[in-house]
Amino acid sequence: MWQEKTDQKNRLDIKNMTMVGVFVVLIAVGAFIKFPIWFIPFSLQFIFTNLAGLILGKKYGALAVIIYAIVGLLGVPIFTAGGGIGYVFQPSFGYIIGMAVGAFVVGHYTENRRDLKSMIIGSLLNMIVIYAIGLPYLVLIINVYLSKAVALKTLVVSGFLITLPGDIVKCYISAIFTKKIDKHIR
Repeated sequence: MWQEKTDQKNRLDIKNMTMVGVFVVLIAVGAFIKFPIWFIPFSLQFIFTNLAGLILGKKYGALAVIIYAIVGLLGVPIFTAGGGIGYVFQPSFGYIIGMAVGAFVVGHYTENRRDLKSMIIGSLLNMIVIYAIGLPYLVLIINVYLSKAVALKTLVVSGFLITLPGDIVKCYISAIFTKKIDKHIR
């Protein structure tokens, strides 16, 4: 009996860790499918970090984003503008931090709510968390660390308003996609 539970737990952990690895790769690939918009490189990372939280759940979804961040900080050029520990001084790094927290949030919110409406709401909460962490980080790095006197209004437009419509669409797309495959992966 105990051995059966251990074997089942090990299979579950192997499956989850494999899925984490898959999402680390997807997040990295998403970073290179990009469209530069002023200070913020607009990429497909959000859709993959959101899917990580929706599909893998709070623990493994956040873990996928954290591993992605660690690999990038260790010097592998998987971030939108490169890699290395110095990347923490990039204006966009706050969004990566937000993606880890956001993946946890969407995973937590949808843990016991697997209907489409909840997945959309969870995805929107994820997006809000990313912006709530990423935008202040952007402002701090640009105005303090880089000593550029850029108006707050300009930064809000470039770091939030320009990307917001696309991110809302990505919330819906990832929620619909997850709902379609949910019964096959759970």
